[in-house]
Amino acid sequence: MDDTTKKPSLNIQMQKLNLHFYDGKIACSEFIQAEILRISDTPKEDKMVAFAKLKENLKNISPQALGCLNAIINAHQNFGRRKHLEIDTPQGKRPGNDNPNYDPSNNFFACDFLYLCYERVCVLKDKDFLVELVIQLTDMASGLCAPGRCSRLYMILDKTD
Repeated sequence: MDDTTKKPSLNIQMQKLNLHFYDGKIACSEFIQAEILRISDTPKEDKMVAFAKLKENLKNISPQALGCLNAIINAHQNFGRRKHLEIDTPQGKRPGNDNPNYDPSNNFFACDFLYLCYERVCVLKDKDFLVELVIQLTDMASGLCAPGRCSRLYMILDKTD
């Protein structure tokens, strides 16, 4: 295959995609489903420790990538895996702010995917995955909606499982 017929890398393909195409359409692989189930009960505090370790491994990333990483971590700190905060009113509890890490169209949490990324980078020491993660965190700066966060992280996890 010469240079003119090579397929673009996943990163280039994802940059050109409108990731909202995947809203409600991600058929999660059995492997990733099992991984999410395995980590779904991980306490919020344990995930926060893991995210701090992941951040240590991402010292020299761009301000855009760091901003996106912090957005996911901060949302997890505030919401955990709750879909929204509840507000006490005289009429009882009602939904408050939505969790910016929760993708209702696919029923995913970006913090779950980020925790799986932590395992790949910090536990398995996967340097190639680290490069892909940094690329996707940088590209997330074009839009930080929950479906976009989840789609980008899912795609690199699914590509490499």
